[in-house]
Amino acid sequence: TGIASIERVALINVEGGGMLGIPGVASRIFSALAKAQVNIVMISQASSEHSICIVCREEQAKKALAGLKTELTRELHAKQIENFELIMNLEIVAIIGENMRGTPGISGKLFSALGDGGINVLAIAQGSSERNISFVIDGKDREKALNTVHRAFFGLKSGKRVGKK
Repeated sequence: TGIASIERVALINVEGGGMLGIPGVASRIFSALAKAQVNIVMISQASSEHSICIVCREEQAKKALAGLKTELTRELHAKQIENFELIMNLEIVAIIGENMRGTPGISGKLFSALGDGGINVLAIAQGSSERNISFVIDGKDREKALNTVHRAFFGLKSGKRVGKK
């Protein structure tokens, strides 16, 4: 049905082999961010449990990182968490639609189009309702990504552009 985007977001990767199978790590991450009064815009966790990425507004990124380092100091020193990686100047793009639910091939079509367009995806999240697929890209790729997704799902006549001028 549509495409939406959120500009000026930052991604924090929390990585470490010591997170594997340890109950409560995600809870502590979210608790630390809540204490720091950081709003989480998007999350993604690998099934390997080796990393969790959190996306927040850029203006809250340094506060988020400081809160995580404070809360998880013990895990950092014990090398259970290897590091925190902060990436700024990002954008979330989402495709949203009622007809996505139960329709095979939507994700393939999306990510094939992005790959063909040379757009790197840093993180992906899909709601359990199957009505939204969100992904994080470099902010400089905003217009290219929006045009690529629009063309893939709605067709785009040459010369017509989506996004900021």
